[in-house]
Amino acid sequence: MNKKYILIGMITLLLLAVSVQAVTKQNSQGNRIYDVNRDGVINYRDAGKCWVYLSHPEDHNVYGDLLYDVNIDGVVDDDDMLLIWQFRD
Repeated sequence: MNKKYILIGMITLLLLAVSVQAVTKQNSQGNRIYDVNRDGVINYRDAGKCWVYLSHPEDHNVYGDLLYDVNIDGVVDDDDMLLIWQFRD
């Protein structure tokens, strides 16, 4: 009888691990707009690149504006940088 409960527990843990992996993969795929350096990870580097872009207005161009405007409001500002930081992996 104890073997039956051990087997049920192991199967339950395996299913839990698979479902957590699937949810993590889905979330990481869904937020790729925040991965501005396209390295596969949303982290401080992405927010830092946005901050550098904001700090140097002379470097602004149409492609940078499209890349760093993650909230798609037409303006690259602190809100975009904070969203990148908020959705880091």
